[in-house]
Amino acid sequence: MDSQGAIVLPMVIMMSGILFIIGMAGLVAGVVTNRSLVSNRLSEKALFGARAGIEDTMRRIVRNPQWSPSCPSLSSGPLTGSLSVGGVGVDICVLKTGNAYAVQALGTVQGVKRRMDAAIEADAATGQVRLISSDEAAF
Repeated sequence: MDSQGAIVLPMVIMMSGILFIIGMAGLVAGVVTNRSLVSNRLSEKALFGARAGIEDTMRRIVRNPQWSPSCPSLSSGPLTGSLSVGGVGVDICVLKTGNAYAVQALGTVQGVKRRMDAAIEADAATGQVRLISSDEAAF
């Protein structure tokens, strides 16, 4: 009888250890999946904020086709405006050359950033504003 008890105890301890390891692996996988989903949501939210920045710029141009923002350089110049859209901070930089506007909008939410670049054309005579191109840019 004592030899059977001596065999059962190590088996129970070993099985408990294996179940513990499997449980911890499942917990870690769940946490990693959750963080990944949250990160994806934040990234999409930042992208939507950047798109809203471009749309806001288009509205400003529609209201005033002669609007002349001051941003010396899209890559290093000061931002011409900031806004907050649904908890997303959006920084906008606009450079005007003739009737064309180059727009750079950076959406930021909880440290996650996404950037959109756009080219907009405005006809001062007709007041027509046209989005020529809009692409996500590497950040």
